[in-house]
Amino acid sequence: MKTWFPWRAWIAAPRPLWTDDDLRLWIVEQVAQRTGLCIAASSSPVMHTRKRKKVQDLLTAVRMGKTV
Repeated sequence: MKTWFPWRAWIAAPRPLWTDDDLRLWIVEQVAQRTGLCIAASSSPVMHTRKRKKVQDLLTAVRMGKTV
């Protein structure tokens, strides 16, 4: 990624608040050090643009076995 997008490649560091968050963050830090990429905090986004919300709602409903 850094080769193709040298100024736009980042590593996302989501914090889902699970018991292994410290390990997950340590792994992200190791990858960042080895690749030279910067780390960006992430809230675990599920869509890249608001226009995709209907699709995300559908996928969530299917996953949870609910109607939309």
